[in-house]
Amino acid sequence: MAIIKEDGTRQDIGIYVDDSDVDPCIPSIVAFAQNGELLVGEEALRQAVVNPHSTIYEVKRLMGRSYYDDPDHKFVYRVRPTLKSHSLKGVRAAVEIPCGKFRKKLVQPELISALILRHVADHAQRYLGVAVKDVVISVPAQFDDAQRKATMDAGLIAGLNPVKIVNEPTVAAFAANSLTEKLLAANDEIDNSEEEKQRHTIWAVVADIGGGTTDYALMQIQGSYYKVITTDGDKTLGGRDIDIRLTEVMTRILEEKYLGFDLTSSEFQQKLRIECENAKIVLSEKQQYSLTVEYVDQDERTENLPLEHLLTRVEFEEYISGIVEAMIKPLHSLLTRAGGSITETVGQGIKAENIEDLYLVGGTSHIPKLKELLLSYFIIKVQ
Repeated sequence: MAIIKEDGTRQDIGIYVDDSDVDPCIPSIVAFAQNGELLVGEEALRQAVVNPHSTIYEVKRLMGRSYYDDPDHKFVYRVRPTLKSHSLKGVRAAVEIPCGKFRKKLVQPELISALILRHVADHAQRYLGVAVKDVVISVPAQFDDAQRKATMDAGLIAGLNPVKIVNEPTVAAFAANSLTEKLLAANDEIDNSEEEKQRHTIWAVVADIGGGTTDYALMQIQGSYYKVITTDGDKTLGGRDIDIRLTEVMTRILEEKYLGFDLTSSEFQQKLRIECENAKIVLSEKQQYSLTVEYVDQDERTENLPLEHLLTRVEFEEYISGIVEAMIKPLHSLLTRAGGSITETVGQGIKAENIEDLYLVGGTSHIPKLKELLLSYFIIKVQ
């Protein structure tokens, strides 16, 4: 979360948790607590283990979607395995939330997204000391018109004025300090003639791979001017899918290691999913991770005990190889398609070796195997 000042510079907005200023990022998680309290962001994440049935994440995968868009409802599974999607006002997707012991209610994705946007705006107002009304909201590059409209509606429901909906990789490129420095440096080196602009054209690829989506953008940089030439991606593939895949694998491994233990409860699966996410983060820096999840026997036949497994980076990369390869496919498609579009735009084709900069954005892009595969397309240094 950040603001753009009148002089064009960016200022990150700190998020206050327990009266301390922390990283300017808010988890896109909403929870309806058992006591009726509404929780958003870090607070929702903290209670996810004890309240898995009413904790929702990655809701943007349902934005503007029909219940029948995916016959197998895989996008519903990815949003939260224990929640179901139902038709609302015809075929619109919604999330089912427990409401008391015997009642349930349907909540539209736009409302859940609005709660997150309102939470972000409230933090910004607290930080800045002024009212926040006008906002620019970023969405995956592959969002269609219905999904963009749903995002705009969420902003309006939140009491905000969505000035514009922009693609996430475009915003990522604009926000990257390294890219900003490149733009300023290039602007000092060249004049404004068309000949000089063509001579100093920089081609860059932005890979924005976060928790819920995978986006790529090919950008043309000429001095202080930059343009998105083409984009590609997968709006239903991200780091969350790696967490789910690793959770499935670790469930099988722990079941074989600890025979007779029932590891299918929602509470245990939520604990394991959080621990698998921690493993993913740690293994981006280290070669092994001691995965530990406390097992609570629901029948109290045995004492609570930690279930453990030493997970190596080699094992981790093997388990998620299929997902990583799927994340690379849109890049191949983008570069294949870019040759024709660039030929038409500036009179010259472009190949992977013409790309000067690759900007990696999003936590998932830190995974070494994914970074290695991305770099294999280019003869450049990663930013």
